[in-house]
Amino acid sequence: YRSADFWKEPQVFGYLAGVPRAKLWLLDLIAESHPVWSITASFFGHPFIYCTLLNFGGRQGISGDVPKLWNGFNEALKG
Repeated sequence: YRSADFWKEPQVFGYLAGVPRAKLWLLDLIAESHPVWSITASFFGHPFIYCTLLNFGGRQGISGDVPKLWNGFNEALKG
């Protein structure tokens, strides 16, 4: 999500197009709040891992909106 003003769909496609599918796995690190898979056609067919970062170093314990996580995960599977 860094430099979102630059990384639009054509730039992501151009970057990923040079790598054969299944030779690169991508981490969608904060997919529960800013899912990149949804704005890049599921990373243009490359395998990816739907991630959620529940602790950025300042909070203890696991908390969050479980239904939102569940729905986001299911949407990513449908991709």
